[in-house]
Amino acid sequence: MIFQALPLAATPINASSEDVFSSPIPAESYFRERTSSNLLYAHILFMFLSWVGALPISIMLNIAKSNLRFGLALYPYSNLRYPSHIAFLSLHSIGTIFGLAYNSRTPDLYPKALHDSLGWALSALIFAHFVIGIVRDFIGKASASGTKDERAPFIAEAARRMTSEEERNMEASNQPRRSSSSRAASPYPELSESSIETDSETIFDVHLHYNSRLEHRYDEPMTWSRRWANVSGSNLLVRILDLWYVIVDRGLLVLGFVAICTGIVTMAGIFHGKHIFNGLAHFIKGGVFVGVGIITLGRWIGCFAEFGWAWNLKPSNLKMRTTSISMEAVECSVIFLYGITNVFLEHLSAWGGEWVPQDFEHVAISLLFIGGGLCGLMVESKAFRRLVKAYPEALPHGSEFSKHLQSQPGTSINPIPAMIIFLLGMILGGHHQMSMESTMMHKQFGNLLISASAARCCSYLLLQISPPTSMYPSRPPSELVCSFCFICGGFMLMASNRDTVQSMIDNGVNAMIVATVTMGITAMLMAWVIFLLVVKGWAEKREGMWRDRVVRSWEITRMQHLSKTESQGMQRTFDAFAGKVIKYENWVQCDQGRPSCGQCTKSKRQCTGYQRNRHFKNLSALDRDTLIVRKQPLNPITEPSFIKYDHSELHSKQGVRRNVRTKSLNPGQSEIASASLSELFNHFLSGYIPQGGKENQDAPVSWLQTVQNTGNLGNNTSLTLAVTALSMVQLGKKNRNVELQNEGMAVYGQALGGIQAILSSSDDLVFEEQTLASCMALLVFEVLGASGLRIQGWISHIQGISRLFQLRGPRLHISESGHQLFIGFRPTGIIYALATRRSCYLGDEEWLTTPWQRAPKSDFHHLLDIMARLPGLIERTELTISVDAILRSPVVMESLRERYWAIECQLRTWYTNLVDSSATPLHSETPLMTITSATLSDLQPLTDSSLDFPSFEIARMHLFYWAALLLIYTNLTSMPSPSTSLHRLHQDTLRLEIHTTATLIARSIPYLLSPETQTLGPQNVCFSLRIAMHAFSELGENRQERWCRDVFQEIDERGFPFGKILANVKWEDIPQLFVHNVG
Repeated sequence: MIFQALPLAATPINASSEDVFSSPIPAESYFRERTSSNLLYAHILFMFLSWVGALPISIMLNIAKSNLRFGLALYPYSNLRYPSHIAFLSLHSIGTIFGLAYNSRTPDLYPKALHDSLGWALSALIFAHFVIGIVRDFIGKASASGTKDERAPFIAEAARRMTSEEERNMEASNQPRRSSSSRAASPYPELSESSIETDSETIFDVHLHYNSRLEHRYDEPMTWSRRWANVSGSNLLVRILDLWYVIVDRGLLVLGFVAICTGIVTMAGIFHGKHIFNGLAHFIKGGVFVGVGIITLGRWIGCFAEFGWAWNLKPSNLKMRTTSISMEAVECSVIFLYGITNVFLEHLSAWGGEWVPQDFEHVAISLLFIGGGLCGLMVESKAFRRLVKAYPEALPHGSEFSKHLQSQPGTSINPIPAMIIFLLGMILGGHHQMSMESTMMHKQFGNLLISASAARCCSYLLLQISPPTSMYPSRPPSELVCSFCFICGGFMLMASNRDTVQSMIDNGVNAMIVATVTMGITAMLMAWVIFLLVVKGWAEKREGMWRDRVVRSWEITRMQHLSKTESQGMQRTFDAFAGKVIKYENWVQCDQGRPSCGQCTKSKRQCTGYQRNRHFKNLSALDRDTLIVRKQPLNPITEPSFIKYDHSELHSKQGVRRNVRTKSLNPGQSEIASASLSELFNHFLSGYIPQGGKENQDAPVSWLQTVQNTGNLGNNTSLTLAVTALSMVQLGKKNRNVELQNEGMAVYGQALGGIQAILSSSDDLVFEEQTLASCMALLVFEVLGASGLRIQGWISHIQGISRLFQLRGPRLHISESGHQLFIGFRPTGIIYALATRRSCYLGDEEWLTTPWQRAPKSDFHHLLDIMARLPGLIERTELTISVDAILRSPVVMESLRERYWAIECQLRTWYTNLVDSSATPLHSETPLMTITSATLSDLQPLTDSSLDFPSFEIARMHLFYWAALLLIYTNLTSMPSPSTSLHRLHQDTLRLEIHTTATLIARSIPYLLSPETQTLGPQNVCFSLRIAMHAFSELGENRQERWCRDVFQEIDERGFPFGKILANVKWEDIPQLFVHNVG
């Protein structure tokens, strides 16, 4: 807007240079005052650098949370707000000094100018803002220092305990395991043989000792410093200071813009007398359009995404989803309020005089704004949508299926604001003016508004064709054009006031020159705004790196006592799965007479549990490329043909020759007895695969159905043994045939030995699909409880299979058979990651995309893609919660909440698409007695009705979907609630969502335990029902919790003890159950 001063400072056309410089007439404005003009230019330069340069950068850094209290206390060099704010104050002070020097040498050419008083008020405000910032940071530093001092005994005690823990671990590694008597004292009797070893003297118990030592600190006399600490630690004071910063930071930008405008008016000497009303009308309206243009540019970049204003999906938070308003609603509100306040403002310059036709034109424009704004608000009103919403008559009102069809759009496509701007541009473009220059400027301004409206309509068209699908900004390119037109049009409107136009005419400046200069200033301003937002993003990333470093250091401190034992456990995980038993003894001296792997030499220990002809290798995903040169294509999964087998060739590699021939089954004992493994396996599958949905589904329900593919058997008979053992034991249990079970258990031992031999060898059999399928078959064997109540076998199997998948890599699962194995294990792997609450490889990008290069991804695996991100997020949350009480990092917690709600939004979108793609309802209500009479006859009904599903696959998708939602909600409730949060959900509403989701899981249990679902139904119930049981427990609903325990008892009686084991373990101890129960 400084360009407005250019024509006023120019020499009039009808005056010679001699007349100008020799005229004794005093100047009419500061621009024409030649006295000490250099001081004036210096004042303008430094004020421009401070208010347009340094201040916005300081505000962006402050918005980016660069002044975190813990960052100041621990890493003062990461605080970027102070240098920028000091630079702003310095430049402002220098500019003020030049302004005072200039005023002292020139007469007062604009009496009672607002610029002087506003300038002093802003100076006082910015210095007070700086002092309050120091006070706020001092409060944070004092709080952090106090926490650090209180934390010192904790750290010392933790270090001492970690040292003693390491010594105990070293001693325990040289001693045999605990006896059975020590395991008998376990709090979980079902896990008496699972070798869970936990020490009560660990870092997790330090706070119990430390809290008792802190009890007496409140008995000390109250000093001034302690009083100040209590006041500074008050949440109310922190909230007040935070609110001050939010208001003042944003308000300084607006006040700075006003100060620049008043400075231009004062120096130009315009808007005297009644002309001030015309000037205010143009400056206020033009300033509003400039602000709208900057906001439009910010929306395109990604600002206000938390409100859904960045052309992205609305917030996934349930409260925000129901109470948030769209940007179109804000625009309509501004239009409506402006129309109300502007009805009589245009007539203020002639107040009390006769109304002229131009006054009625202004009133008509106000009525257009009032009616258009009101119409737009009604369109945006949710009550209006509910009243006029038309439902298909085929869908019953209030049904749950119809509720899911009411999907909320990601953005609001409301053309009313764009239409109002379009009409305003047409009106102002043809607005009658007293001069040609003014008419041209109004025409240019009107065309810019019309262009902005057209660009906004293009944005709506793009969003209608391709709606946003995520919470990230979609950035329609037409919004850049819209922003430019708004900003440039606003400047043109400000420059089209009567005094400025008259100065242009007097100095021979035409309208096109003003338009050109305005366009150049607009382009520079847009570039500067984009740069400022880039600085904000850089600061957020930089501070995030500092926070991660702080959290990582505390993570190392907290987990150091487990680092050695955990690394050894991870190294032995695959070895335990392969049956590799290594006993470490104190090293005396190695005679080199027996094989050595080098590991014992480095660690000064020797391996005594070896066989001379077997070479052990520590298989790891990190060295899979150097272990073996893969020969592709590998053999596919083959069909095990007969139950009679001979393993002499396989076991000859070990120096042990085994000739095994199973006993022929007595056909009279059971109709399923047969010498053909294929028939035996088919009998097993008939009782394993659910009945519902088999005929109408293209994809197999279980990976075991793909084992019957034909192919070359080769020398690998591990799959034959595994499938034989699984089929025989399960059919023996089902038909109460003890002899058949014993035969199967014998085959199981042979299958396990064969797998161990393959995994410890160095040939290509390790990467064969038959080996992987054999391991997965043994995993099913463990899940079904065939090996007893212990879960150690299941855990070691699932960890070993995970390592084997990582060794093979994602590209080996593109083929049809390898892909079926991968998608068969994927649900189990994700459930295990959720149970341990640790991130896993299944959430990596290559594992989400590569195996599906030749096969389409089903709805269920789209769901698993979303769920694969949860374990890492839960792990990060638990770590942050344990550290947050010390570091007080609200930004980290808010970031985690954002990620939870983003995943929740993706889950909701997935389910909406699933419902929309189905021609029939995905579930229906069924009277409970029709199901409980066959399955849960001994249990009291939890609700009046249960849920019925068209097929097992649909029921399993719902179970996983509800379990994922429940994990999100329960983790959100465990996070400390901030004082102010854009995504804060009312606790009562969140508890209601938890109760509803847990009840849906409970209502689906009768179907999953019905005879229709066979064995797979109960097998998929355990973890989801355990989550629901935990939710009921947290809500204090004892009846529902007892019902879940009764269901686990029912499942245990059917031969699935795994659920009962989970039910008897505390929710917070489940990760330790899976992690420490190996080796």
